[in-house]
Amino acid sequence: MKKFVIWLCLLIITILFFYTCKLPQFENESENIELNESYVEEVTELFIKENNSEKYIFNTNEEKYLTNKGYTIWTTTSVNTTKSFENIEWFVQKESGNEDAGFGLVFCEQDIEDKKYMLCVMINTQRQYIIGEVKDGNFITLIDWKSSPYLNKGFGIKNKINVSFNEEKKYFEIKFNDVYITEFKSNENIKFENSKRGFVVVISNAENFPQESVKVIFEQ
Repeated sequence: MKKFVIWLCLLIITILFFYTCKLPQFENESENIELNESYVEEVTELFIKENNSEKYIFNTNEEKYLTNKGYTIWTTTSVNTTKSFENIEWFVQKESGNEDAGFGLVFCEQDIEDKKYMLCVMINTQRQYIIGEVKDGNFITLIDWKSSPYLNKGFGIKNKINVSFNEEKKYFEIKFNDVYITEFKSNENIKFENSKRGFVVVISNAENFPQESVKVIFEQ
């Protein structure tokens, strides 16, 4: 009986040891908010265009955007005027903010079945990218976060994002810094003509507001 009690105590201690060792890893992973849980809102006034240039600056440290789910802010700045997809190409760079939070481009913004729809490609300062679609305010991942050696790492560093459409194969193609990266398809009945395109910035729940702002520059 005494041996059984000792064995049972050792078993409980072992279980607790492994549980407490794994717990911090789980908590660290949860700091990166899933985009499909984030608040998604169009806030055009946060994307300021510089006079006589094709340069937009996003900059905010407003604490109302700090939520436990994160906050995804987007805007549109131009229209696809033809029936075919007009290529998109912008230089993007993050000056400050959380290093893991995404920023990038939105395109094909339109109403489908009376619900807002758009596609987006985002990168972060850690050489990672993600591709998804937003349906009625909900982010749906098409290609989950992946690393790319063709992205430049760090704050204040430019990366060029290019989005095109292969008419023959009916898929979108993504290039970073003029290097082909990947392709993807949308299952929605997208119309290119009169669809809108613009920018997107994710505000992490780990931002240091109001001491440090999230600042992102978009430039052609």
